[in-house]
Amino acid sequence: MTSQFDMSQYLGVFLDETEEQLQEMDQAILLLEQDRNNTGLLNKIFRAAHTIKGSSASMGFDEIATLTHDMENVLDKLRHQELEVSREIIDLLLACLDHLRVLKNRVASSVEVEVDVNPLIRRLKAAASQELAPVAATIDMAPAVELDDVEQNVVRAAEVKGYRVYHVAITIEPGCLMKSARAYIVFNNLKDIGEVIKTIPSTEEIEAEKFEDRFELVIITREDADTVANVVKSISEIAAVTVTPVTLEGESDSAAGKSITEDGPAELKADTGSGERQERKLAQTVRVDVQRLENLMNLVGELVIDRGRLAQVGSHLKNRLGSVELVETLEEVSVHIGRITGDLQEEIMKARMFPIEQVFNRFPRMVRDLAQKAGKEVDFVVEGRETELDRTVIEEIGDPLIHLLRNAIDHGIETPEERLKAGKPRHGTVKLRASHQENQIVITVEDDGRGISTAVLKKKAVEKGLLSMEAAARLSEREALGIIFLPGFSTARAVSDVSGRGVGMDIVRAHIERINGTVDTETTGGRGTRFTIKLPLTLAINRSLLVYVGDQVLAFPLANVVEIINVERSQVQRVQQREVVLVRGQVLPLFRLDRVLGFGTGEVAVEKFPVVVVGISERRLGFIVDTLIGEQEIVIKSLGDYIGQVPGLAGATIMGDGRVALILDIRGLVGQTGMDKAYDFAG
Repeated sequence: MTSQFDMSQYLGVFLDETEEQLQEMDQAILLLEQDRNNTGLLNKIFRAAHTIKGSSASMGFDEIATLTHDMENVLDKLRHQELEVSREIIDLLLACLDHLRVLKNRVASSVEVEVDVNPLIRRLKAAASQELAPVAATIDMAPAVELDDVEQNVVRAAEVKGYRVYHVAITIEPGCLMKSARAYIVFNNLKDIGEVIKTIPSTEEIEAEKFEDRFELVIITREDADTVANVVKSISEIAAVTVTPVTLEGESDSAAGKSITEDGPAELKADTGSGERQERKLAQTVRVDVQRLENLMNLVGELVIDRGRLAQVGSHLKNRLGSVELVETLEEVSVHIGRITGDLQEEIMKARMFPIEQVFNRFPRMVRDLAQKAGKEVDFVVEGRETELDRTVIEEIGDPLIHLLRNAIDHGIETPEERLKAGKPRHGTVKLRASHQENQIVITVEDDGRGISTAVLKKKAVEKGLLSMEAAARLSEREALGIIFLPGFSTARAVSDVSGRGVGMDIVRAHIERINGTVDTETTGGRGTRFTIKLPLTLAINRSLLVYVGDQVLAFPLANVVEIINVERSQVQRVQQREVVLVRGQVLPLFRLDRVLGFGTGEVAVEKFPVVVVGISERRLGFIVDTLIGEQEIVIKSLGDYIGQVPGLAGATIMGDGRVALILDIRGLVGQTGMDKAYDFAG
């Protein structure tokens, strides 16, 4: 047995444990910055560094072992009060974490990347001898990118117009089964914030997976390097990303943007409750491949379908034959199988659930760095880290939260001087909170900054041609806040005049609605803004409202159903050639569901009919259906490649009687009505 075999045998365990220790150190260092005499935090950081040093030395990763050894020396002096915790020490420890993550990702990806830790080691030795200078360490893994004449002209034109140009180097995690698909997701997410003008290797080679675990691109954008990096980092199976400004030879670093002073440190407050945070209890665990959980989920989904069919068959037999012995036995077995299937479904769902802490842990460091760059003082309060939700939802929620937090810090929170003039404390507060409410998870991002002016929003929307003056005047306060989610509202001028609240907000809403979620906005001028995101716990099994339209059963995801009302034909009016009804003083647009989906005439023969009112962010629409069936838990099945994407439909499910019910995609359905961008019916 060779040493190479031994290393590969334990490599996965080493990488997982190292990532856990790095996360613990990251949190503890940020807390230490606020409580500099907390020996408990120092001991925690020291233990984590010691653990990484020991495991990396045994695995033969000498650079990691050497760096953590010198970190130990500094931490030991801090523990024994031979050194004082200072801003320079905190910056140095965080720089060490950045390097350790790069070294860990290099091991994971098996890509040979030059990372020089010697400057950091020299700074650690200087700190131990109390000779540390306040110089920031940097990591630059990306070599210079070569641009042809056409690409250089594009870059020059972009810089003249105030855009930034970045070279982005991306490393995919080893073992990724669909590298080209992962690269496609990267390109697709980046197109929301800019334009990719070059890829290395070419797009054809990337599509054919003719690359190892690393590819590069050049992007033109108005966003800064942190935003570009965070968009890529929010995608799963990305091991490392490096963003560097592109500067043409002989020109100044115009793509890097203006320098920003780094005066005000960001502050972090832990959700410790009344006492100190408890140490994580040891648990007996086993690592299971995610694909196995997906397969189990699919099998349980089939059981849930057959459970419904078995119950329905038993009911039919009882109605036909009466309470004979065999029918009663079948009913007992059906009930028992139903209970066991429900328990099994619940256990598999729990196995797929992860604490949202995995997403939240990225943000304290990001908030600290952003606040320093913006010259602001920010207390970052995180609550509900233990809240669990499905891994598929976790993968999608990271990017929207990054956008919301950036906007809160960059444009919501005022500078210390502005806050003092307004009678506020110097430190602004940004709160990130997660909690469960029934079958949903609720995430709020709240700041105590300047708030959003709806009057300014309306004015800007009219100036940009997004709304007519008449439509803007009819908007309520709640509806006016929806303007920030309109595509095209995010311009440089909007950033300065409207507190930057338009930056990327259409992307935020698109991401959230893609996973059947909703986002609502509340604001008070001069006191702050709160964004509330509501998400389903899982995307695999959904609670839905079943309805009949003709002979077809359709399912509305319950998360999007606001209410159900009965409307009489005499109450329906026509405004601008559209059918509407007045509900509690508000105009509600009405649409005949079969006509929207294109499989009926849309004629209503009865004098009174049910209307399902759905909500997408601030919009409310009513869909006329024939009959209500009721609520039911359904298993979502894809329509498959043969049928492909059908506007207004998200998938299908099999009912207890064997029939297929179509699951509605509410966002697509609203798009089919033409009301996704309209404010014609604002009350």
